[in-house]
Amino acid sequence: MNRAAAALVIALLAGCDSAPPGPPPVGTKPLPPARVRVQHVLIAFKGAREALPRVTRTREEAEVLANEIDSIQSEHPSDLVRAIDKRRHNFDPD
Repeated sequence: MNRAAAALVIALLAGCDSAPPGPPPVGTKPLPPARVRVQHVLIAFKGAREALPRVTRTREEAEVLANEIDSIQSEHPSDLVRAIDKRRHNFDPD
């Protein structure tokens, strides 16, 4: 092995540490979670690409509904799924 390759291997090994990382320094912000959960709410409206023929909601009505859902999510995030399920079961599924 030539000297340059040997030096590279030594430098790489010197940077490796098998110990787990310690706690973050005091006064620093914690890192964001490694995973996030994302849900999308798709609202069909008449004339939208791939909308079913039975859809009668206008684009404006879809925007109003999207704003309502956004408001619920902003004010009461834990109620979002329940509110969507309630709406889905109480109204025509268009």
